[in-house]
Amino acid sequence: MTLWKGLAEREHLNEIDAIINLAGEPIADKRWTSQQKERLCQSRWAITQKLVDLIHASATPPSVLISGSATGYYGDSG
Repeated sequence: MTLWKGLAEREHLNEIDAIINLAGEPIADKRWTSQQKERLCQSRWAITQKLVDLIHASATPPSVLISGSATGYYGDSG
């Protein structure tokens, strides 16, 4: 498993078995203004589109792309 901090240097995703994309602006730390909603959407859509573009540019693309946003754990309340 490899953790990537960004995709700027990637031209393809050859020889990668699977991708799990959990990128996105946190949803709970700011008010949901129109600007914040736009940031939330763009922080998810842009990276996901870039991954899809890289998959299409790959001669041997990953078998699976799993993408999730707003995932969280709220604890065990009893």
